[in-house]
Amino acid sequence: MAYQIVSPDDIEPLEDRPVDARSISAAAGVENVGLRLYRADPGEQLPLAYHYHDEQEEVFYVLDGTLHVETPDEEFVVESGSAFVAEPGSPHRAFNPDAASSAIEVLALGAPAVDDAHPYEAEVPPSILLRTGSHSAGRSLSPARAVNRSRQSPSRIVQYYQINKHIFE
Repeated sequence: MAYQIVSPDDIEPLEDRPVDARSISAAAGVENVGLRLYRADPGEQLPLAYHYHDEQEEVFYVLDGTLHVETPDEEFVVESGSAFVAEPGSPHRAFNPDAASSAIEVLALGAPAVDDAHPYEAEVPPSILLRTGSHSAGRSLSPARAVNRSRQSPSRIVQYYQINKHIFE
């Protein structure tokens, strides 16, 4: 038998995330489930993109603050002590809105631990596409990037694009 105690404070934040994200599952050597702790300031997004999974079920348990989750049909508000569950094939984007008064802390669990996330191309009204314009390569933004871009501050948009441009190109 093997047991261990893992403190998120002893784990280095993931480098490929614009928020403080720490992989508890990687630190513990767990292979069948992904477990991450996210700390997000107002205006920050937890996963890298508006996305869905083929197989993975994803649970966001709110430890502190209020998480917002956008889906194609509505925006969910998830209070501390509650969990949001996304079944496979269900597009979602978890974030702490710009107008939030404080940071949030969320424990995210994904099972099975597979790399099956796909960007979700949301239907975007032309007004959002016109407001967000085009990116540096001169092409129009994809609908998912336009949605993400329209809801984030300019510095967060640049940071998000620099880290994630491979997802949409």
